[in-house]
Amino acid sequence: MGCLKLHIEPLPSLRVIHSKKGQKVSKNRGSYYPFGLKHKGYNNVVNGTDHPYGFGGKEEQNELGLGWVDITARNYDPAIGRWMNLDPLAEQMRRHSPYNYAFNSPVYFIDPDGMAPQANEWPPKGWWYNETGGSKVITLGLHNIKAPVLDRVKFSGFSKGNEIIANTLIAGYNSVASTWNGAMNGETLGDMTSDGIAEMGNMTRRVESGEATVQDVENILAMTATAAVLYKVTTPRTNKKSSVSTTDQIISEAKRVHPDVNTTTLEPGPNAGSSIPARSTSQRFNATERATINEIGGTEGCHTCGSTNSGRASGNFTPDHQPVSSLVPVGTSQRLYPHCAGCSSSQGGTTSGLLRKGYNANNIIPLFDNQ
Repeated sequence: MGCLKLHIEPLPSLRVIHSKKGQKVSKNRGSYYPFGLKHKGYNNVVNGTDHPYGFGGKEEQNELGLGWVDITARNYDPAIGRWMNLDPLAEQMRRHSPYNYAFNSPVYFIDPDGMAPQANEWPPKGWWYNETGGSKVITLGLHNIKAPVLDRVKFSGFSKGNEIIANTLIAGYNSVASTWNGAMNGETLGDMTSDGIAEMGNMTRRVESGEATVQDVENILAMTATAAVLYKVTTPRTNKKSSVSTTDQIISEAKRVHPDVNTTTLEPGPNAGSSIPARSTSQRFNATERATINEIGGTEGCHTCGSTNSGRASGNFTPDHQPVSSLVPVGTSQRLYPHCAGCSSSQGGTTSGLLRKGYNANNIIPLFDNQ
């Protein structure tokens, strides 16, 4: 009988058997549950020579119908995820049963020879790319997708301006494509940044010496356009020229949808004094925030009515977001003031009524602290 060579992928499943001469004699695609039990009903197609090798590339013991797998040092029953023999190295793993498979976690551990579990490779092969010798990069298999690098175009006649515009766009795209391909090949951000800075230095020297090419000009325009877009996207919108406060806009919008609304609780009240910055719109406050608001409320009173009695058995004032969270766009700068139980309840009823009547927070242009 000729020798056979098994080809097994990292996760336990036999794929191909080759003969001694390298000829493919069988190709079975086995699908298994995490503990090694084979899927039934569709998973029994054999192309070529049948064989007993399955889960983990190990020989299945089907003589007595037990469904065990001979995994070198021990017999294993994938139906219950347990070994049928004591672990030879049980003394080294006293916290675990000597009969469980892969510490009962077959996704994160494997046991290729029945001696001891070992960490499975993570991320699995196919999720990272390392063909060029670069660092391992998780790609989720997307390294098979290569972004094409476009050639510059050349127009004839009176289309020189259009040619520059087209090549500027191409240069911007090629920069993105090169970054993608480099990352998928395992190049680090530091390497790519260093290469980019070096090329920018070469381009700058060509411009200074008057030897810049049209392609240099197109690359500079592409970088400038990219920088402008990134600045626009990452810079928060402000309204520095406006003399109208965010609170004034809230009151105006509230009056628009409900002319008779009482807006007393929708702005820092007549007794508003000290306050603290709000970390977010969340109503989950830490101990320091609650203690500070209670101290302010106890000495200066509720910012709306002025009462130093919180109106609660606990004695806690409500940290009130101003401007009111539900009435302003996400990201608006807010501060916390002390509110008594009565004023807090009144504010809740007012804001609920406004929202039901069609109050639109998008009509508010928030002013930020960085003005």
